[in-house]
Amino acid sequence: MGDVRGAIAILGLTACGRIEFAPLDDAGRDVAVDMMSLECVPPPCAGAATARLCGDRCFAACAEIVMAVDSAPRCTAWGGTLAVMRYQADVDCVTGLSSSQLWMGYFQIVNAATPAAGWSWVDGDPSTFVNWAAGEPNDGATVESNTEQCGELYPDGSWNDEACGLFGEDGFACSR
Repeated sequence: MGDVRGAIAILGLTACGRIEFAPLDDAGRDVAVDMMSLECVPPPCAGAATARLCGDRCFAACAEIVMAVDSAPRCTAWGGTLAVMRYQADVDCVTGLSSSQLWMGYFQIVNAATPAAGWSWVDGDPSTFVNWAAGEPNDGATVESNTEQCGELYPDGSWNDEACGLFGEDGFACSR
């Protein structure tokens, strides 16, 4: 599996302590992004797309069916990352943006001890807040087998661990 985390560079901290990221070009150089001038609009999408501003953060959803590895660069080109949801308020903001399951920026390390261990956000921040659906994460069989390493957002805002390949009708969620 390729790197689903995307190529990003840290721009700095906002007044509220949030890390801002800038995309990198193919040569690894920073691409200039003026975070203050970005409108809360969805990324280019071949499917239904929506966006919502919550506080100083923009969350967007694209219903185009893609593999997890292909979704991260789409969010990076938009000026963000796959959606990072550290608080219930973030989940509340994203809930209802799409009627499809969406890739989000939550990943499990390979060879984690249990299905619930080793999860972190696309920016490397381990999570203390989780919103797993009942019975999740389960790695498909309740025993860790490195099968389901990508986070998936259900339309109701709950989370699922899922294989990182193409399946079902998954789009992707971004945040910046």
